[in-house]
Amino acid sequence: MATPACPRRSTSRLKAAPRLDPAPQPRTTTLNDLLVRPFFAALGFLTVWRLRLGGEQQPKDRGRSLHFFGLVGLMIGGLLVGLDFATRRWWPADVTNGLMLAVLLLVTGGLHFDGLMDTCDGIFSHRTKEQRLEIMRDSRSGAFGVAGAALDVLLWWTCAVDLTGEHHYAAMLVMATTSRAGMVLALALFPYARSTGLGRDFYDFGSRWSLLPNLLLAAVVGYALLGSSGLFAAAAGLASAILAGMYLMTRLPGLTGDCYGAVNEVVQIATLFTLVPLLS
Repeated sequence: MATPACPRRSTSRLKAAPRLDPAPQPRTTTLNDLLVRPFFAALGFLTVWRLRLGGEQQPKDRGRSLHFFGLVGLMIGGLLVGLDFATRRWWPADVTNGLMLAVLLLVTGGLHFDGLMDTCDGIFSHRTKEQRLEIMRDSRSGAFGVAGAALDVLLWWTCAVDLTGEHHYAAMLVMATTSRAGMVLALALFPYARSTGLGRDFYDFGSRWSLLPNLLLAAVVGYALLGSSGLFAAAAGLASAILAGMYLMTRLPGLTGDCYGAVNEVVQIATLFTLVPLLS
């Protein structure tokens, strides 16, 4: 009787199961992410000092940089105070305030001033809201832009000259801090009009929590330097940012980077304008 054949054992080796790589661990947020790069992103946007410390800046860094707008404004005000202190012994107030205005435009690269001109050209034209946005893209300045720029310079200089005295340094610091905080207020309260643009990253990646340090800093600087007058002037400047944003929304489908620059200029004038009768 034949014995049943045993099944042949395969000599081929079993294939090993594919090795699964471990899932990538989420990147830990560092102090560099929260403070260093966002601060230098704010400094680079608001001034001509574009320092790349802390690594390459990302869109999120520009959103987080809103927390530091008021602080950068305070630094700009400190520069104006230093210039005034260094030059007032040789030139009268009319000249030193003109120098301060020139340095302010140079330090900011004329960005906010240019935004004011483009905004004036757009919002005062008799076109549709969308057509006004297109007008604002044009780098050429029209009559409305030139008129707005001239009025801005005239009001800034006359207010600054009138405030020359013991409160002059404090007025410059309050003005510069409050105006940059006003930009954050406009960003937080009003929608952005374009799908792309200079201010899109600030709007997309910014947080309304950035309002807190900016408003607090403006209030502290105002009250610490000028008491209730400084606090009232800071409040008036911030209120002008809201009013400017509300008016811009009646003329445009939303705000743009040019509008934020215009808001900065409006808040500067409103703050100084409020301080003139309070400190005279």
